[in-house]
Amino acid sequence: MSYDRDYSHSGGTAVLVRNVLSQEALSVDTSIPDQIWFQLQVIPKVVFGACYIPPNDSPYFSQKEFESIQEKLIEGQYDNKFIIIGDLNTRFGKGVRKISNTEEFSYPVVADDVNVPNDNAYVLTTICKDHNLLVVNNLKAYDKHFVSNKTYKQGTRWVSELDVCVGSIQLINSIESFRVHPTENLPSDHAPISIKMSKGRIDLDFVLRRASFLGGHASLMGYKCSSLVKTPIKYKRIDPKMFNASISGMNIDTDNFINNVNDFASIVSNVLYQCSEMCQSRAGTSREDSGEAQTDRWDCLLPDRDYLKVWQAVDWKGKFQVENKTDGDPTDEEFKEYFKNVLNTEENSLLDENIQSFVNVPILDDHITLGKVQSQINRIRPDKACGPDGVSLGVLKLHPMEWLLTLATLFNPLFLPESYRSLWSLAKLFTIFKKGNRQEPKNYRGITVINGLAKLYDMILCSRLKTWFKPGWGTEGKGLHGAYCSFAIADGHG
Repeated sequence: MSYDRDYSHSGGTAVLVRNVLSQEALSVDTSIPDQIWFQLQVIPKVVFGACYIPPNDSPYFSQKEFESIQEKLIEGQYDNKFIIIGDLNTRFGKGVRKISNTEEFSYPVVADDVNVPNDNAYVLTTICKDHNLLVVNNLKAYDKHFVSNKTYKQGTRWVSELDVCVGSIQLINSIESFRVHPTENLPSDHAPISIKMSKGRIDLDFVLRRASFLGGHASLMGYKCSSLVKTPIKYKRIDPKMFNASISGMNIDTDNFINNVNDFASIVSNVLYQCSEMCQSRAGTSREDSGEAQTDRWDCLLPDRDYLKVWQAVDWKGKFQVENKTDGDPTDEEFKEYFKNVLNTEENSLLDENIQSFVNVPILDDHITLGKVQSQINRIRPDKACGPDGVSLGVLKLHPMEWLLTLATLFNPLFLPESYRSLWSLAKLFTIFKKGNRQEPKNYRGITVINGLAKLYDMILCSRLKTWFKPGWGTEGKGLHGAYCSFAIADGHG
């Protein structure tokens, strides 16, 4: 613990260490008021600093706090890297982009939408530039995006981002995750922030994967599909009020992504997922999910009317274990080959992909408006399954108006040049047995679940076609139904 002895009533800084790490702490320095510096043997040559700096207009504020941080950085600049975390009362807002706004390190989303940083943020910006440090909050680097949130509240409303984590550039790749934990359960007006770091070891899987690309273009090589699928977060697990407050504080600089719509879409998807992850309520506990999963399995098992399978599945506790596959089921490779042949027929290969038309039909070709995005979001069922991006469709109903405008801004650069994101063509595929021989893949029905943003985009296109084409018009249209419109769109983008 460290505090200013001249102002003992002003509080102080404390660091709690888990029992398993108590023997790992070394070089602990509490000599500087409101700052604790230490190292851990398991992460060598990294100095951690837990700091508190009062607001610039506080009677307890002194420039010595920032001077002490700078002295520590200078003292260890040749031997160590640094991670500094705490309530520094630095409100960067969009000014954080002055630290770095390159392709490698950028801040496309800002949780605290203010244009001018406060005085503490100005000072810390100078320190970061002088010592090759980056603010981790909101940072996008390599294949990671550390989405942040507001950390200070007035009453029950989160109003600004004052707590930050700052790290040496060389350590950014070692940070696995960064999270803000907005909660009403702590007697504090600040939200805790946390980072998760990996040890400084070589990732052999990554090295082998990169080595497999040598001698060939990466787009022609295989990759692990598991990295493209995130753990789904069900809508019922998300606290609506917390999510709305969280997403309202996010600001995406859309001007930087008009010419790079793929990055734009990825950032929007990451922000939605991380906000969903941060705003999970306690309603969906693991025990409840386990019970629900058991019920779902029973619902799948009983309609088969295979009593032998039922009795084999039940254990002495009244629960059951059902194997996902039996000896007679097709393998994943057999399913893959079957659906590959079904979806890539000779008829599809003969289609002309370079069809050009200079006819403009306003109802089909006009810009996608905010109203169209809103009307399709109103039609969404929130309990639908999550796609590979792990984002529930239901969270789209919780968006404030500013974010609906962001979605419209995302869809138009896709729609006007008649393009489609390649990652949106990825989907989860589930197979359901219909009837006949279980060993034949053709006796299974495939169900695909696509990403939430792709689903919304397709719904907007489908609504346009339904408005333009009325089933039953003319002799060729007799007997058609609106459902065919959805099929045509899905087939065209699949």
